[in-house]
Amino acid sequence: MRKSLNIEDMFVMGHIGRFNAQKNHGFLIDIFMEVLKEKPNSVLLLIGTGPLEDDIKKKIEIKNIKEKVFILGQRDDVNDLLQVMDIFVLPSLFEGLGIVLIEAQATGLYCVTSDVVPIEAKVTTNIKFLSLNSSAKDWAKFIIEGHVKPIRNNLAMLTKKSGFDINEEAIRLENVYLDLDI
Repeated sequence: MRKSLNIEDMFVMGHIGRFNAQKNHGFLIDIFMEVLKEKPNSVLLLIGTGPLEDDIKKKIEIKNIKEKVFILGQRDDVNDLLQVMDIFVLPSLFEGLGIVLIEAQATGLYCVTSDVVPIEAKVTTNIKFLSLNSSAKDWAKFIIEGHVKPIRNNLAMLTKKSGFDINEEAIRLENVYLDLDI
């Protein structure tokens, strides 16, 4: 997949999320700009669509980084794209749970997210919570220097043990309904 995107020898930051204010794409672009200063062989993959997509495209154009940012739209091959990434970044302004973080961790991907994401999203040690009060430069510094690239093992079993298995949860929910005795 890296070959098809022509990013074989690049440091790949990734993000999956709807282009809306909550996901904080503007700050993500600022972080990426700081990463590029130290690591010019970097690219950013943005997966998703939404009402602020054109605004983000304009910002990318103004920053003159169109060749470094890939807006891939809505995709059916997200698991494959997670495998392409070196790090997943989610600087959300607010989140309910952050399911995408759980999915990313299940692939063994290292994740950096804002500290407004509930701690329940932490299902492996491959995640770091950073403050939105920290600068884009601070986030970039951590992304470049602060993380150790984990061995990309499939961490699905650990994710299941954390309570994120659809089959187990379906059985649990069924038992709740059966216990209602309606």
